[in-house]
Amino acid sequence: MGRIILAHMSTAEVDAIFGGKQLPRFSAHTPTTMAELHVALKRARQDRIAWSDGFFEPGIGSAAVAVLDYAGSPVGALNVSGPLDSFRDKVYRKRIEDELVAAGSDISQRLGWLEPASEKVEPVRLAPGKRAKRAAG
Repeated sequence: MGRIILAHMSTAEVDAIFGGKQLPRFSAHTPTTMAELHVALKRARQDRIAWSDGFFEPGIGSAAVAVLDYAGSPVGALNVSGPLDSFRDKVYRKRIEDELVAAGSDISQRLGWLEPASEKVEPVRLAPGKRAKRAAG
């Protein structure tokens, strides 16, 4: 959740928090330089979601979206986590993304944030009684 909150902060704010500090490596995917961190934050901001595929804990996957206030400032985040294999399935991954982004957007709007029309994402809705098919192994 921290990465998606940082993604909605200014470069100066992030640099003030981490500048001049050693960024510890938790996995091969962990940014350890400010340049790598800024690239990861830019991607999360553009995607509106931060994915972790075992980035901090082996075998654990997660996804997080920011909750924004009326000014577009991050005031919290929503997170889903579970076994990494669950996050590798493309159908479930897309559904997690759609539902999580929609929930974050809904809460943010209730806090007064006005989402740009070009960014609106509708959740994937399955017919009652239908389940997404899980891809084989």
